Amino acid sequence: EWTTRTAHIVSQNWMQRVSDRFLTTSYAIDEKQFYQFDLADPWALAATQGWGHSLDFIDHHMTHASTRDRLVYEICVKIVKAIEDLVFAKKQYSGFGALQLDKDVRVLRQFFTERTVREVFSRISAIVTLLLIDRPAEANDLFASHVPSTEASATLSTVSFTVDEKRRIVGLRVDFDPQVIVNSVTM
Repeated sequence: EWTTRTAHIVSQNWMQRVSDRFLTTSYAIDEKQFYQFDLADPWALAATQGWGHSLDFIDHHMTHASTRDRLVYEICVKIVKAIEDLVFAKKQYSGFGALQLDKDVRVLRQFFTERTVREVFSRISAIVTLLLIDRPAEANDLFASHVPSTEASATLSTVSFTVDEKRRIVGLRVDFDPQVIVNSVTM
């Protein structure tokens, strides 16, 4: 289908510009660096501003709404998958780095949800939620049925990870001991 091919080309082009900035941005940051990122966004806002111009062009020239929505949806799926791959590519995260990643993903989600594709972000949002935990053992509680209902728990109810996947995600945190992760993340 042409929308799949077009989405592939567009997303590759968009991610080419973003990948280098993402990969060179440290997410093993302290509180001071976190607040510095507030003043000078590392990449997400600039990316969505550029993407916005492209989508404005698509919106202006594609008059068939369902085809346009399908194309934007497929672009979003590919962008989110590429960002998820980058999250695991040679990256380490501190607690503040996980907060920054959460902010970056929220910028992307807000950009795309204006175009009705929120569900595409379930998995990357769950990954970020796991990175935001205070202790490795909390990874077990996030998927328990007794967790109070929040936006994060609603997201986590639609996504599941194996124990190994949870350990891999939590293992991206530089401030957690790998042995503690193995011993604590058990379900």
